[in-house]
Amino acid sequence: MSYKRADEVLPTKLIRLIQRYVDGESIYIPRRTGERSPWGCLTDTRE
Repeated sequence: MSYKRADEVLPTKLIRLIQRYVDGESIYIPRRTGERSPWGCLTDTRE
């Protein structure tokens, strides 16, 4: 997983709203339910 700068992908209004809750912290935004890969499909852990 690579990190992206919020100011490069999110509107300024949304960044300011998020900063009310987590200012200067790293947060994880999960994928949408239908977009998730099945467990272990990207590594050989499943095998």
